[in-house]
Amino acid sequence: MGKKITVRHELGLTQSAMADLLHIKRSQWSMYESGKRSLPTAAMVRLAEIELGLQAATRKGSPDLPADVGREVKKQLEAKLSENQFQLALATRKWDAAKEKSGQAVKAQLLTAHVKKQAKAGETATKLVKKLDGVNANPLLVKAEMARLEVEWLQQEALWLGAELKKQKVTF
Repeated sequence: MGKKITVRHELGLTQSAMADLLHIKRSQWSMYESGKRSLPTAAMVRLAEIELGLQAATRKGSPDLPADVGREVKKQLEAKLSENQFQLALATRKWDAAKEKSGQAVKAQLLTAHVKKQAKAGETATKLVKKLDGVNANPLLVKAEMARLEVEWLQQEALWLGAELKKQKVTF
């Protein structure tokens, strides 16, 4: 005998529900779980069938979803993929704009350094150098890099959503 609670717990059933499934009284199941009694032969056969079915389902992997649940999952995955594609288009535009601005800032810094280097000692900086001297490309470079990472993230998410959609076994 001994404690036999794993099947009931794996299925998330109460003692009453398990007893109903085996066509026995709850008290019989309780005594079986506590190791005080054996189950009737018919209940043992049903329990063995349940255990075998559970093992087979576990080996098989995730069970096929009922058609209505599968359709809803597929519908929601398609909606998420559509939203992902929209967000990806926005993020790509954002990244393109950030690359352009950061590129401009880097060029401004390089030009400022070049003009300062060319200026002779004692000469005052030109208006251009004064205007460009305050440009700091670093925050813009960070913004461009973060936009690139967002694009990559959304691309990976799109691949995953597409793969999940292909996995859906929905019969209509």
